[in-house]
Amino acid sequence: MKIIKVLILILTFNIHVGFSQTTKLGKVTEFELKENAPKLDPNASAEIIFMKGKNSIDFDAQGYAVLTTEVETKIKIYSKEGYEWANHQVPFYIGGRSGSIYFSDAYTYNWEGNKIEKTKLKSEGEFKEKINENWEFRKISMPNVKEGSIIEYKYTIKSPYITSLQEWFFQYKIPVLYSEYVVHTPEYYRYNVLLKPYLEVNKTETVQRNANQNFNELVTVYKVANVPSFTEEKYVSNVTNYISSVSYELASIKQSDGSLKNLAITWEDVSKSIYENNNFGKELSQSAYFEEEINKIIAEKKSQDNLLNSIFSFVQMRMNWNQRYGYLCDSGVKKAYKEKSGNVAEINLMLTAFLRYAGFNANPILVSTRSNGIAIFPNRTAYNYVICGVEQNGELILLDATTKNTTKNSLPFRSINWVGRMIKPDGESLEINLIPNFQSKQNNTVLFQFTEDLEIQGRVRKQYFDYYAYDFRENYAKLSTTSNSERVEKNYQEIDVDEYNLSNEIEKDKPIIEDFSFKSNQLVERIDSKIYISPLLFLTETDNPFKIEKRQYPIDFIFPRQDKNTVSFTIPEGYEMIYLPESKNLVLEDNLISFKFNCVLKGNIIQVVSVLDINESIVPSIYYESTKLFFKNMIEKQNQKIILKKL
Repeated sequence: MKIIKVLILILTFNIHVGFSQTTKLGKVTEFELKENAPKLDPNASAEIIFMKGKNSIDFDAQGYAVLTTEVETKIKIYSKEGYEWANHQVPFYIGGRSGSIYFSDAYTYNWEGNKIEKTKLKSEGEFKEKINENWEFRKISMPNVKEGSIIEYKYTIKSPYITSLQEWFFQYKIPVLYSEYVVHTPEYYRYNVLLKPYLEVNKTETVQRNANQNFNELVTVYKVANVPSFTEEKYVSNVTNYISSVSYELASIKQSDGSLKNLAITWEDVSKSIYENNNFGKELSQSAYFEEEINKIIAEKKSQDNLLNSIFSFVQMRMNWNQRYGYLCDSGVKKAYKEKSGNVAEINLMLTAFLRYAGFNANPILVSTRSNGIAIFPNRTAYNYVICGVEQNGELILLDATTKNTTKNSLPFRSINWVGRMIKPDGESLEINLIPNFQSKQNNTVLFQFTEDLEIQGRVRKQYFDYYAYDFRENYAKLSTTSNSERVEKNYQEIDVDEYNLSNEIEKDKPIIEDFSFKSNQLVERIDSKIYISPLLFLTETDNPFKIEKRQYPIDFIFPRQDKNTVSFTIPEGYEMIYLPESKNLVLEDNLISFKFNCVLKGNIIQVVSVLDINESIVPSIYYESTKLFFKNMIEKQNQKIILKKL
C-alpha cells in the first residue's frame, strides 16, 4: 500500500529521555497533591505522571496461548478542562473465544484537611458500551475529581488472541512525564514491529527464562520521558495516525522441528477471509427479499445511469442507519430490509446486492473510518466499515447509502480515509483510493448599499456545491428558518439577518442556496471625513488556522475546494474613493493552493472578487511552513481597507 508506506514516514520526533520518576501505584505524596504547576507545559490541563504497560504470553493447562495485558496509569489534574482525563475507555473484543478485562487499584487522591483523602472507584463508576457485534468499550469514570486531584488505575486483559498486541501510545494531548512499555514474547513467536514515528526511545532487548513456564522469551522494554503534548491544529483526520506509538503483529511461529510457520497474511488473505464470512459474502447472495421492488425499478426501462441513481436513491430513502459501524451484518440484510434499519454493512451490502441483481458490476469496498485510523497491518480488525463500488464505462463509482445526503462519488466524511480495499467474488482484491479528486465549490455574493446614516444594508446569496452541499444538508437543512437565521448571525456577529430563505434542501443534484437580507452598523469605521471598509465585509478571514511553528503531520482538507466571494456596492453620494487595495495572486508550490484577489472601480461601483482554490485534499507536512505563510498573506490582503472620503 504505497500511500500507507509514505504516511508511515511522515514524522520524525526527538524526545529527551530520562528515568528518574517513581513509577508505582499507591505512592501519592503530599508534595504531588499540592503541586499546582505542570512540569512540561504551563498551559496543560492535566499531566500523565506515568503510564506503564506490559504484554506477556503464557500457556494454559490445555496448551493454548493466553495474552495478558496490564496497564498502570497515574495522572495529575490541574484544571477543570482536565477532568476528561478522569474518564477512560478500553476497547475489548467480544466476538469469539472468551477473554476477560477488569479494572483494579483505581483511586482518586485529594489533599483535604491537611491529609491525603483517598476515594475508591466503585462499581457504579464502571460501564460497558457496545460498538458492534465484535467489540465493546469498557469504561470507568473516576470519583471525587477536583482541581489538583491525582488519579490512578490499572486494568488487566486476558485474551486468547495473540496475533495483534494492543497498540501502545507514547504521546497524548497532554504531556507525559514517563512512559514504559514491556513486551514478553516466547522464543517460538516472531512479531513484526512498527514504531511510528521514529522516536529517540530507550529500547533494550534481553532473553530470559519465563518465570512460570519452561521456555525462553524475548523481553523488549521501551522507555520515553518528558514527552510534550501532541498539538492538534485544524485540518487533521485522526490524530492517532500521527501520534508516537508501537504496534506488534504476529509474523511466524517456530515449530517443534525447527521450521517456521509463516503467519504473516496479505491484504488478499484478509479480503478472502472476510468475503467467506457468512455475515458478509452470504448476505450478498440473497435476493428473494427485494426482487419484487427492484424489478419495478428495472421495468421502468431507465438508462444505466438513471437506473443506478434510482436504486441508490431507493436504498437511501428506505433505509435508516442505526449508527452502528462494521463490515459484517448484525441481524442480516433481509431483516434490516424489513425493519428499514440496519448497520453500515447491512445497508451497503444490500445496495451492492441490488445493483448486482440489476446487472451492474458492483462490489463491496472495505474501509477504515477516519476515527478508526489508517489500516497498516493486514488483518481483519484493520477495517470497520464497508461501502459499494460500481465499475462502469472504465470509471469506478463510490456509493454509501447510510446517509440520505450523499450522491455518486460523494462519501460521508467519516469514510474518506486514504484507501479502501475492493473485494470481488473471484477472490481478487484491489486497493481503492478514497481521496476526492474533484473540487467542491462555495460561492458567496454580497450586494449592499449605504443608508443615510452610513450604515450598511444588503442581500447575500450563498451557493453550496458537492461536498459543501452534503455538509450543509447533514447539519443545517432540517433547521427552521429562525434557527438558520440565528446560525448565520452567530457565524457573522456583525450583522442582523432578515428574510432568510433556503432552496434545494432535498434536490441533491442542485446546489444548496441560502438567501437573506442583512443590516449592520459595525462594518464601517469612520475617522473624520473618511470611511474605512473591509473589502469582503463580514466574509473577511481574520484568524490563521495554522499557528504552531512546525507541524509534523499532513494538512487534511478532506476534499479539494474553491471558496469564491464577490462583493459589490455603490459609493454613497457625496463620497469619493481615495484608496483601493491592489490586486494580488498567491500560489503555493506545485499549485497546491492558490488565491486571487481583485478589487476594481467601475464608474461609482466597487466590486471585490476573492477566490481561494485548494487543489488537493491532503497537503504534505513539508509544505506546512509555506502554507502557514500563504494563509498569513491571504488574510493580510483581505484585511486591507477600502477608503472613501467625503467630498
